[in-house]
Amino acid sequence: MPVPSSYNDITQDANIRDHIGWAWYQRDFFLPKSWKSQQVSIRFGSVNYYAVVWINGVEVTNHSGGYLPFEVKITEHLKFGHLNWITVAVNNTLTPWTIPQGKIVYHNDSQRYPAGYYEQQYNFDFFNFAGIHRPVILSATPKTYIDDITINTTSVTDSLGVIFYSVELGGSKIAAYSVIAEIYDAQHRLVAQAKGLKGEISINNPNLWWPRGMNESVGYLYTLKIQLWNDAKNVEGDIYRLPFGVRFIEWNSTGVYINGKSVYFKGFGRHEDAIVNFYITCIRSRNILLIYVNLYQLRGRGLDLVTLTKDYNLMRWIEANSFRTSHYPYSEELMDLADQQGFLVIDEVPAVGL
Repeated sequence: MPVPSSYNDITQDANIRDHIGWAWYQRDFFLPKSWKSQQVSIRFGSVNYYAVVWINGVEVTNHSGGYLPFEVKITEHLKFGHLNWITVAVNNTLTPWTIPQGKIVYHNDSQRYPAGYYEQQYNFDFFNFAGIHRPVILSATPKTYIDDITINTTSVTDSLGVIFYSVELGGSKIAAYSVIAEIYDAQHRLVAQAKGLKGEISINNPNLWWPRGMNESVGYLYTLKIQLWNDAKNVEGDIYRLPFGVRFIEWNSTGVYINGKSVYFKGFGRHEDAIVNFYITCIRSRNILLIYVNLYQLRGRGLDLVTLTKDYNLMRWIEANSFRTSHYPYSEELMDLADQQGFLVIDEVPAVGL
């Protein structure tokens, strides 16, 4: 079964398409001995709906909710220089206590249904795709590592952009490291810098981030480079680079404003599943026009960067500048590409029908 994809959409088996309950994934992987001195984690972009993860037969985490990433450290359960196994159990059952909600209905009419027959019911307008829908990433970091970075634009004018950054560190011996923050423009030139776990950085004459149709400079991104430095040993530690746009968004009863200018939203409500072939057949018979619409889906809600790029090109062609994520948070890859191409995104929560 390929990952990422929806296991209940890519086969021609009706039993798999209609399956409700547990599905199992398992594969082997190899880790070099050089990773033994580092902190190893595994990260799932999303699994729908409930997931349990084992490494070499040991349960390492579980997660409920099909639209957000989760990550767990697995160093102590690994065999470096040897074969390892990962097992993931996925359950797509929706109940009154899940988000979104659903219910299991048992049919006891023996004249119409076999014994024990039940079906999954829900009140939202999309198929309950199931499986590992976004990338699974195995990563290694130093023992002292950058755990999280937050960036906010606090003020912006044509001549000055001010951002606030904060950094969270993880691991051991955090006190031995200092933090260096550097900002680079799109041509990789250093434009500003600071030191410390948090602080403000000013960018003179910034290239502001604009959505499509509002400025010739669309989707301009800087890069914040965070580097750890071991002062006692005079050696560098972990490094992370995070793209960001200099922009200030506000709203009131009259509208939404970006960088002080009113925004007119032109766009769509999207769905994450992809239709890779769409055609219409028209047949006229006895003065009646019959229209047949043929849809062909390839991988359900599984992330596909090629199809995603095509979608953005279609939105550019139609001169859209925005979309909403019907009806749950989408992948980080999708959001990053929207940032690069100048699309505004209304990011929804998965509480459909509540």
